[in-house]
Amino acid sequence: MNFTLIAANLVTLLVPFAKKAMEEFSGEAGKAVFNKISSVFSKVKSFFSHDAVASDTLARFENEPDKYKPFLEDVLKEQLAKNPDFGKEISHLLKEIENDGPQLKIVQKMQKGDNVMGVEAEEIGKAGISVDQDIAEGKNVTGVKAGKIGK
Repeated sequence: MNFTLIAANLVTLLVPFAKKAMEEFSGEAGKAVFNKISSVFSKVKSFFSHDAVASDTLARFENEPDKYKPFLEDVLKEQLAKNPDFGKEISHLLKEIENDGPQLKIVQKMQKGDNVMGVEAEEIGKAGISVDQDIAEGKNVTGVKAGKIGK
């Protein structure tokens, strides 16, 4: 298990949470993700409660996330390596959060279509996208066109 990657992903997720920027999520999907991140943060806080250095680092991170991000990553790597079961739990929770990301479903049904595009974007992050095109007669039909896909 790659604890360095888990720690980096977790801290990246926690920075906006600590900055309270994620409170601005709108809609039910955003609230669900916010609640899951809040739950992960609480688990980390509880897990760190037995270690003064880890607990202090997390408290400092809460107040100044950008400044203490690298320190929290180091502490997390160390703590996850000491307790692989907790690392597995965090990894599982991160995957759940990733899977709860935005989903976009495009449905196009038409008799004739020229130059039909389902989705065109400069960049597509981790959103789930599906394009269902039912075009009887079509020319230049494209489902998804993206300059960059992924992180």
